[in-house]
Amino acid sequence: MLVKPGNSYCGEHANQEPCLPNDDSSNWAALRVPCPLDGKHTVLKSKLATHLTKCAAQPTKRPDYCQEGINIPQPRTETTIDKPLTIGGIEDERLMAVIGKVERVYVQTVHGKITTKILCHEALTEELTQSFYGPSVLKHLKQNASLLGLLEKSNLLQDDSIFVEFGSGRGLLTYWLTQAVPNANKCDFILVDRASHRHKFDNKLREKKEFSIERIRTDIQDLCLPNVPAIQSSDKGVVGVSKHLCGAATDLTLRACQQLEQGRLKGLMIALCCHHRCVWNLFAGCSYLQDLGFLAEEFSLLCGLTSWAICGSGKPRNTKDKEVNVSEGVSDLPDVNPFDCRYDRLELPRERREFIGLKVKRIFDIARANYVTKTLGLKAELFFYCHPDISPENLEKMKSVIFLAFFCGIALSLASVQPKPKDETVCSMCRLVMALLTDAISNPENEQDVIDFVYSLCPIVMPNNTVECEYMISTYGDDLLHFIVDMELSAEDICTTLTACP
Repeated sequence: MLVKPGNSYCGEHANQEPCLPNDDSSNWAALRVPCPLDGKHTVLKSKLATHLTKCAAQPTKRPDYCQEGINIPQPRTETTIDKPLTIGGIEDERLMAVIGKVERVYVQTVHGKITTKILCHEALTEELTQSFYGPSVLKHLKQNASLLGLLEKSNLLQDDSIFVEFGSGRGLLTYWLTQAVPNANKCDFILVDRASHRHKFDNKLREKKEFSIERIRTDIQDLCLPNVPAIQSSDKGVVGVSKHLCGAATDLTLRACQQLEQGRLKGLMIALCCHHRCVWNLFAGCSYLQDLGFLAEEFSLLCGLTSWAICGSGKPRNTKDKEVNVSEGVSDLPDVNPFDCRYDRLELPRERREFIGLKVKRIFDIARANYVTKTLGLKAELFFYCHPDISPENLEKMKSVIFLAFFCGIALSLASVQPKPKDETVCSMCRLVMALLTDAISNPENEQDVIDFVYSLCPIVMPNNTVECEYMISTYGDDLLHFIVDMELSAEDICTTLTACP
């Protein structure tokens, strides 16, 4: 605003003008007062009553589906954390003890239980062939194609459904959902996000006026899902989807879905990420972690360990620009990580730290899947759904893929499928090979000799398929060494962990 001649402030801040002795009508400081609803602006005293009826800062009535903190559980008073543990503030002995616990729990609860399903959907087949798309666009298209493929395979892309995208952002996943569903005009699409984004894809869908689309701007912690108009006024089944729910947002989403009446939730698909942003009091799998032996005070440390998984090269992003001006000359700053000496002393090279971080992520995911099974009454499965070049969140060097999409109650056939009995011949052969391998290791430090010995067994163990045998060794060789040398597992335990034996 312009400043009136003779004044020091504009009309909005005229009340900052020094008061005149006679306090006459020309004294703006006496005529204007801060708005009671928002003190950042002022208003004429004579117009205050009128202003309060139309001020943009006046509180608005919240819709029925927005109830503050409805998805936030009661604080766990019995596990109050006075001072969270951090990687930098914990003693070496305690840090290694927690890492050892992670290693044991991973072998017991996670290893071998997550399968890879990289699929595609015909709705994106043509889009993926466009030559003018860059790597960033193609990355998201491949992720969406695989997720839609999993939804289709799970029989969740059905008419007469209500699709709710949590943390929708610009709504790209919903956009492709409308292309993938057989008759999108028979479905409802709801997008939930606490921010207002520009260039939303649902705007393109509204232009067609063929779909029932509703965007809800609210925090998931305040979302009362049964009160959303489209859900409240219909008996259609609900399918929840999300491609990016940071940390605690995933746990809030699980609790939001728990509000639906039994049988209303047909399925739930979430691509998991950002485990370092999880919060103990919101985390859905707290009880499961405690049953595994983890303490509440260790949770913040576990969140910190997950950051090891995606730290890339372990170097700062600006290392390529090492030269800085120092007084009159130019000096090269050394690329030094203040923790390197500690990690060297504890024998924690970057590669091992990365693998530890990935294991913690998977433990968190298993804990959430356990929560889904118990509270939502649905079957939960974990899948790797795209290739490692799409994201840094990989699990194994050879065949890893990013994130985890878990499907809850995705198809009736899942409940009826019985696990295939283990081949006793394979189990016996595995035990024999592992026993020979364990006895053959005379020098645990000579890891290459161990791997070479395992390779030499391929023509004996799998004479008709040595290529597959060698591929398995290249994939799981590091795990075998870890089981035998570091964890000192028996041949029977190793074969059970590798799912060769029941």
